[in-house]
Parts: sequence; C-alpha cells; structure tokens
Amino acid sequence: MNDDQDRDFEDYDDENRDSESFEDDDEDGVSSDFEDDDEDSNFGDFESDEEYRDSEDFEDDDEEEVNFASKDFDDGEPKLPNINNDNYTWIILWILQYQQRYKLPNVSIDSLFKFLRFFLLTVDENKFSSFPSSLYVAKKILGISTNIIKYAACNKCHKLYDINEISNTTEVPTCSFINYPNHSIERFRQKCNNPLVKKIDSNKDGGNNPIIRPIMTFPLVNIRRQLTLFFGRKDFEVTCRKWAERENETEALFDIYDGRIWMSFEDGKGEPFFKKEYAETHIGLMLNMDWFQPYINSQYSVGVIYAVICNLPRSERFKPYNILTLAVIPGPKEPKKHEINNYLYPIINQL
Repeated sequence: MNDDQDRDFEDYDDENRDSESFEDDDEDGVSSDFEDDDEDSNFGDFESDEEYRDSEDFEDDDEEEVNFASKDFDDGEPKLPNINNDNYTWIILWILQYQQRYKLPNVSIDSLFKFLRFFLLTVDENKFSSFPSSLYVAKKILGISTNIIKYAACNKCHKLYDINEISNTTEVPTCSFINYPNHSIERFRQKCNNPLVKKIDSNKDGGNNPIIRPIMTFPLVNIRRQLTLFFGRKDFEVTCRKWAERENETEALFDIYDGRIWMSFEDGKGEPFFKKEYAETHIGLMLNMDWFQPYINSQYSVGVIYAVICNLPRSERFKPYNILTLAVIPGPKEPKKHEINNYLYPIINQL
C-alpha cells in the first residue's frame, strides 16, 4: 500500500498529526473496545489516599455509585466525500496532499486558498465563484469532518461539563462532582467546588463584560465519522477482510483472531459478532493511551487516546494513517486511574 496515496485527509489537522509522534512513555492498553453502549460506565478501581485508608467506617468501592457521564455526543449521520461535482476538486486535493507531505501549518494553507480564490476569480469569475475561500471550506467541500467536540474539564477531579452550559452564567461555576457519594463520613461526601472557568478582561463595553473561558478543555472527535472516511479509501474493506481468509491449523496464538474473546464475543442477539461474512463491517477497536511531553524544558504531560482497528493485519494496524485519534487529555499532570474514567465515558458511549 502506498502511504502517500492512501493517507486519510483527516490527518492533515495538527492535532491528528500528533498521533504520529507519540513519545516513548510507557504505553497503556486502556480497553479492548468490544463493549456495548449500555455497559456500566463505572470502571471502579479507585485509588486510595491516606485519609481514605485510615477511616474505620470506610465502605467498599463496589457500593459507590460514581457517575462519570458527560453530555451526549452529537452523532449525526456522516456523509461520504463528494468530489465529482467541481472542476477544481483536483486543486483542493493537491493542496491538501502538499500540506501533508511538507507538514505545513493550517494558517499557511488557509492563506494559500484565499490567494488562489482571488486569482481564479480574476481568470473566470463564473467558473470559480464557488472555489473555497479557506481551508475550512475546502475540507467541508470534500466532506472531511472538521468539527471537534470540546468539553470543559475540572482541573482537580477531571469531571467533564458542557462548555455552553457553564459559559452562559454571570457567576463562576464550580465543579459539583462528589468522589465518594455514599461514604459514611460527611467530609468525604462534599462536592469538589473547584472553579471551571476563568474571566478574561475585555475592552468591549468598557471592560464590563469579561470573556468566559474554561480553565481546561477536553477535545473529542467522532468515531463514526473517522471510520466513514477510512472506508472511503481504496481497498480498505478488502484489507479489513484478510483476517477471515487466514488459516491457522495449529493451536498457537498468532494474533487477536486466535483468542477466546474474538471467537466468543456476541452481539445483542447472542450471535457471534465477528463472523467471516461480516469481516469488513463488524469492526473491533482496541483503545490505547499514551503520554508525551510537548515541551523540552518543563514538566508538562499530555495524554492521547487512540484506537486501532483489529480487523486490519498487524503489518497495517499501527500505521499512522490507520489510527483513529479519539481524544487528547489535557495537562499538565496525568489524572489518576479512576479519574481517567471521565475521559473514557464519552468515547465508550459512542460505541
């Protein structure tokens, strides 16, 4: 497979190119992504602090009902790229390939589109009147999703909130998350109460209307839209089907396809989910998490949650253009194990 030809155009965004440069922190396999949407979102496994251990009246973790739920994801029906209606589509494709090949920033490509539109309108205004005026419009013409869902995250307990809900208020909203809601001691049942937004002074209206911005944001992308773009690539379905055509006449386990989970996992009707006749459409995703340091002279750890398609052969599975970049966990510090559940919930909820 030619890497330059088959790369997905969605990887042109700077955020997606980050998935290609994960640094050498220990990679944590978070979850094998074969759960149903209705599966319990509480992944348990709370870390204990000193006060927690010293309490004689402490209750079992299994009895705690901690809600990691966040605002529902906008999961509209994705559309396949439409590249057959315009004579200048090849120009857009070439520019995007040029950007990816030389790793150019979005700002420079956006300026290039503005210049080309101005130039083409002087050549033939009627013919090129719909030529994109920006990089955003160009991607929209090709059907490439550019929308990134952002949540506001508490920088203390990492609970997620809808940005619109906490921004439309005159007071500074605080986090209402309770880590141990069923604890017998009152101080363990108190809310987090950490501020979620910051006020930025503005010159508008004499500085009386400050701008409200979340202290920490959590960006998230749509899994279905990414898969739609993947399946729009040439021979992608054929590659996903290769696992069903392989033969293993020994008892040795060579790949995930030889394992018990792959063979015994069932759908909602109790039927095997990974059947050979549905080899290219019943997709198995494996979630991974990796941490990296974006800055050289400071301790600032950022996490990336990404998924690989287990249907693909091992030789293709972890290639950058076959990886689904799902979310970026903001820094500067890594959340605790049970706090990661807040970031996993909106991802698992899509499945």
